[in-house]
Amino acid sequence: MPSTTGQLIGLAQEKVKMDRTTIGLPGVESTHLIHVVDQADREFNRKFKVGGGEPVRSVSSERGGTLSSNTSLDADVLQDATTFSVDSATNAVDAGGAAAIWDENMPDIVEYTDGSTTTISGVTLLDFDHDDGDQVQWLPVLPSNHDTFRGTDDNPHGIWVDGVPFSFVSGVPYGTQYRLYDNGTLKYLLFPRGLTGKWFARYNKKGTTIDEESDNVTVPEEYEDFIVFRVVEHIYFTLDHIVFERAAARAKIVADRILLDALKLRNIGKSVRLGRSVEISSDYDRHSRLYPDTSV
Repeated sequence: MPSTTGQLIGLAQEKVKMDRTTIGLPGVESTHLIHVVDQADREFNRKFKVGGGEPVRSVSSERGGTLSSNTSLDADVLQDATTFSVDSATNAVDAGGAAAIWDENMPDIVEYTDGSTTTISGVTLLDFDHDDGDQVQWLPVLPSNHDTFRGTDDNPHGIWVDGVPFSFVSGVPYGTQYRLYDNGTLKYLLFPRGLTGKWFARYNKKGTTIDEESDNVTVPEEYEDFIVFRVVEHIYFTLDHIVFERAAARAKIVADRILLDALKLRNIGKSVRLGRSVEISSDYDRHSRLYPDTSV
């Protein structure tokens, strides 16, 4: 079971022989140490993108489903319309979603807020007029925690339909291609017109913000000492970066070695690189500016 942020901070302060609850020194109290754990947790996962290969298992996931059968418009639709009628709303999402209205071979991707009836309402983003009978394709949505697709050697794009690997395109998808529609909140998959079957995606999840001592870290248990020694490095640097310079440097070396071993083990037979370490700073605001929170 993953350790909590408080447990790892406790291990770090035991190594330094201090008590974060009584020391009263800015930079080594609980609030700041939680931030250090959050940044170290993100750093560990980001390094797998820098070093190449598969990410750690705790941030990888999979999702799949059945491509909904297409339907057709039941009447003409003008560009400024906020509703459109379809022959069947069986596969529309009651609470709203996205769809592609195909005009010949051109998809017009729209969003709607209510798909509970054959009159689809709350429609936005219509780019042009459509005729009665134009095909409507309901777009499958990716999980809200989706960050990036995670590929494999046989399919670097991470998407399959009926066991066939699909590749990403930025334009109109044909054959074994897909396109991603991102509205800034959710991501949808657009497949070739009329495609049916079972779709499957491997993806990396977004990072989890750690802001409480009760929050679990995402670093695998066997590598959690990476976070401990990152916190130790920070504490020594904050207490007195001149007096404890060697101690901070030793903690950094241990943390970097744990990270490099994890990269090597995950990418056996591949060349890996560690990249630049996160700077440990006693200035909370400066640290935040240099290393803002980013998704894994």
